[in-house]
Amino acid sequence: RAHGESYDVSRVIDMLNLVHLTDGERILQSYPFQLSGGMQQRLAIALSLILKPGIVFADEPTSALDMLVQASVLDLMKEVTQALGATVIIVTHNIKAAARIANSIGVMNKGQLVEVGSTEEVMAHPKDEYTRILLDSVMKVV
Repeated sequence: RAHGESYDVSRVIDMLNLVHLTDGERILQSYPFQLSGGMQQRLAIALSLILKPGIVFADEPTSALDMLVQASVLDLMKEVTQALGATVIIVTHNIKAAARIANSIGVMNKGQLVEVGSTEEVMAHPKDEYTRILLDSVMKVV
């Protein structure tokens, strides 16, 4: 049960399929250590979206994943949230990862918002020195 709603296994399986986890029955019977990091992340995405929220906050959604899995998780987040019509707010230190799926980017430095703009504008023409430092410091996401 969540938020007063009892869960329907078929609805959970449908959501797992939406995040490309096709063996839903087995996954629901698995312990976390029996799933790969990428599977765990996709499962977390599915569970966070099961109630179809309008806004999803993702705090460092790719921090413990390798570069290839990071890219697939970001692409999946974009695909699934668009399909559900949800807005995603990603908190990350990796500006290039955010740029992979963001329409707009806000850059904070020491708790202050130092730059906001469309993804294309911020990535191509950063106005703030801290944004330029961020862009220079991160590895390219595949």
